[in-house]
Amino acid sequence: MMYRKLLIVLMCFLQVAAFAGKPKAPKEPKKPKQIWYKPILKESKEVNIKTADAFSDKDVAKFKMTIENNKNYFLVFKPTETLFKAGAIESAPTDKK
Repeated sequence: MMYRKLLIVLMCFLQVAAFAGKPKAPKEPKKPKQIWYKPILKESKEVNIKTADAFSDKDVAKFKMTIENNKNYFLVFKPTETLFKAGAIESAPTDKK
């Protein structure tokens, strides 16, 4: 009689454990999507400026820029003296390549 009660209690615990399942892992917050931009080509008599592979997300904006000189004199481009503007946000570039 005692073994029967113990067996019933044990079976109840096994059923509870079997149907309890694994706890769900907390969901990771969604990362902001990257925004890709179309290439831009601006031409003038002195220079041609071309951008390519431009994209941005919440923290970073990257693009390739090519400056082509159309005149016989030298152009000097100083990345440290430029300013990147996107809407109301202004930022100085950190990459000097």
